[in-house]
Amino acid sequence: MILIIGTIYIIYHCVNLMLIKNSYYQNSSKLYIVYCSLAAFIAAWAISGLLTIIDFMSQTPPGTFFGVIGISLGFYDPTIAQYIGFILHLLTGLTAGNIFGQISLFWKRLSPYNSQHGILMGMVVGILLWAILFLPLATFVIQPRLDSFANSFTPNQ
Repeated sequence: MILIIGTIYIIYHCVNLMLIKNSYYQNSSKLYIVYCSLAAFIAAWAISGLLTIIDFMSQTPPGTFFGVIGISLGFYDPTIAQYIGFILHLLTGLTAGNIFGQISLFWKRLSPYNSQHGILMGMVVGILLWAILFLPLATFVIQPRLDSFANSFTPNQ
């Protein structure tokens, strides 16, 4: 819970800092893209914490979500698979923030003009990322690979 509150505070602080530096943002689009990337990276950390809480509540080992991603990519050591999945999760958030920053430079209506609009746009980007990237990837790549992995084992006789 403290992680979530801290993450929300950091995102709020980053958005406010971005808004305070709005005149500087006009002169430096690179800094704006860095702020967007940082906000998405922090949001990916927050979601990672929520996924770990879900693992705890469902009584599965912590990092199961990330382990599934790593195993589906061919890393069969559970620890390495979790690290690979976690790193890919953070890189996806970082990349999504960077792309959003670049797009919102061209379409000013997407650019956050206050913290509430920034949080709303972050949620919209997160939901779109989930619907466009995660759902098809999980349905058509990860699940079939896990099924083939599970079917490759022969039962002990």
